[in-house]
Amino acid sequence: MLLVMSLTVLAGLKITSISINTDFSQFLPDNDPEYNFYKEIKSEIQDDEFLLVLGIENKGSVFNKVFIEKVKALTDSLKRSEDINGVKNLTNISYPTNSFLGIVNIPYLEIKDSVDIATYKKKIMQDFEITQNFVNREGTILLSWIELKPGLEKHQNQLILKRIDQIRAEFPTMKTFLWGRKYLEITLDDIMSHEVNRFILWVLLFLLISLSLIFKKPRAIISSILLVAIAFIIFAGSMVYLNRPFGIMSNLFPTIILIVGISDIIHLSIKYNIEIDKGLKAKEALYNTIKQVGLAIFITSFTTAVGFYVLYVSPMKVLRDFGLEAGSAVILTFVITLLLAPVFFYGKANKNQFVLNRTFEKFSDKLFDKIKGFQNYTATVLITYVILILIAFLGIFFINTNNRQFSIPDDSNLKTDYYFFEEQLGGSRSFEVVLQAKDGYVLNDPNTLERLNIIHNYLDSLPYLHALKSPILYYRTMHRAFRPASYDSTNLVLDMPSIIKYGNYFNRISRTNYLFNKKQTIYKFNARMKDLGRHEVKTINDEIITHINSLIDPARTKAKISGMDVLFDHAHQQRINNMFLGLLIAVIVVSITLGLIFKNLAMTVLALILNIVPIIISAGIMGFTNLELRSGTSIIFTIGFVIAVDNTIHLLSKFQLERKRGLTVEMALNHAIQECGKAILATSIILFGGFSVLMFSEFLEIYTLGLLMILVVFIALSADLILAPILILKWFKKYL
Repeated sequence: MLLVMSLTVLAGLKITSISINTDFSQFLPDNDPEYNFYKEIKSEIQDDEFLLVLGIENKGSVFNKVFIEKVKALTDSLKRSEDINGVKNLTNISYPTNSFLGIVNIPYLEIKDSVDIATYKKKIMQDFEITQNFVNREGTILLSWIELKPGLEKHQNQLILKRIDQIRAEFPTMKTFLWGRKYLEITLDDIMSHEVNRFILWVLLFLLISLSLIFKKPRAIISSILLVAIAFIIFAGSMVYLNRPFGIMSNLFPTIILIVGISDIIHLSIKYNIEIDKGLKAKEALYNTIKQVGLAIFITSFTTAVGFYVLYVSPMKVLRDFGLEAGSAVILTFVITLLLAPVFFYGKANKNQFVLNRTFEKFSDKLFDKIKGFQNYTATVLITYVILILIAFLGIFFINTNNRQFSIPDDSNLKTDYYFFEEQLGGSRSFEVVLQAKDGYVLNDPNTLERLNIIHNYLDSLPYLHALKSPILYYRTMHRAFRPASYDSTNLVLDMPSIIKYGNYFNRISRTNYLFNKKQTIYKFNARMKDLGRHEVKTINDEIITHINSLIDPARTKAKISGMDVLFDHAHQQRINNMFLGLLIAVIVVSITLGLIFKNLAMTVLALILNIVPIIISAGIMGFTNLELRSGTSIIFTIGFVIAVDNTIHLLSKFQLERKRGLTVEMALNHAIQECGKAILATSIILFGGFSVLMFSEFLEIYTLGLLMILVVFIALSADLILAPILILKWFKKYL
């Protein structure tokens, strides 16, 4: 007890220092060829990871002097902010033109007392292939590109985003919307931090309510809550001491610890009550309880931990970390439960502390009488389960894996920003195709540039790509400046001296380049794209790359769809594919464990049947209800299986123990249900409520995970209390 309390105090001192890690790179698979290619390109061309785009809406027209003056003031404020490298919009960009002094840059828009702002609109719209990155076609939205300093620490990015929000607040009459990868990461981080804190409160509130329904005395309720609180504090504090930040799925930790800790103490307390009712002294009752139930809760904790640990086979760091941490939380909670059990049960003050609530006793007795009646309808029950399983198998083929990329809480400014860019500016996704010259070649020779111009025109013609930019626009801009009379965007016929001259010019004026490398061997074509769903985007990307490959010379150039967004799609698919491997490993490990425990093949097969049934039926429900199988929810079946098997292990362990004492199958089954049934029902209530808390999550993955786990718990409960007795009496009796 002293050791536990000491650890709790030490951990509690650190718990306020918990950090959240929502870095998107942790979702990408290690040693993946697609990711390695992306990093290779990123080493030569600056990525847009540190770019933010601020959309400023003026429904009348942005070509309004008062509005532009406000935009200029906002831009100047942003430029003065530390850690911002620069801000570009229509108020400070220009176009080149050839004059008797040579090439000079003419501002696209200037604020002059003598000039009407609207007069600039013609030129801006005439050059829309360039200016579309700064204004929409209707002239109602202006875009400012904010470049953050690269390499900033997380807290620095948080501060600069807070400063940007403060500046936006200084212009309350301007409707502004923000987007960008760092904005997404930091905002999701904040939402997650608030949600973790809120979940702890929800879990404790639910725990108080549910335990008051199960236990009669307040001391039992307080002891149970204390157990969960101590386990969570030690776990969270250990995370800080080990310098491990909480990940995107960390709001599951309070629920996991709740489920394991309370389930264990319920099984221990009910067994302890039974031993006390036999007239045994507290010490002997405690010894028998630990001896008989302690092994069972160790096995259930082990199998549950295994379900999380198998996530370590995932190629994604985020799932590996979550699996390792969640599995460790399960083991930690089990150890703390056993250490504190003697304190909770032993002593006169604790006698009958964990007596069950009379209402719960009556309810469970009536329920078990009803359930026993199902044994009179063996054929009906079996046919019902078979039909449900067959229908579920059909539903599995309809599981929706066509995820939209971003799971953003609905009641958040981030969602408002997302919809604005989706509906008003062509999309929230970034489309990117990379063309790379093969050894000995470059991309800025005349013939290749002609082909690339055709590719640019092709991409620009596609209805689902918007605001396309590529190195071709640089050449077109310079060509129009030097030879306006011969300019034709459909054909870009340049000789080598012109290419060199144009290249030298825009290399001088461009401080940061996001579209090509210095060697002219890598070009990017970048555009905005709507979040249409992973499958639809893949179909579009496949069509595009096939067409581009038909336009390039494969001996000189290769083309590849790349960028963070397509990498996330790829990682999504890998996580879903990896789900089956995780489930298979969990089933194998649990099967071996059960085989070693029961030393009876029939008992092992029975346990597997009882716990595969809930997985199949819940998967079918998922298919018929169109719930998305996202990367976060891909763990549902593995975790669902190992959590559902816990109650089955308790039931069958007790059944086998009674058989060893010489009872008939029928009597052993009745004893097992009478003794373990109440614990199974109580823990199912805890599981049901614990996962219900997840449905308060603002994240779709967590909400869906909670909903599906509720289904698994409910179906598993029916399988243990209704299906198991019938299978034992109908088919397994002679083997047990």
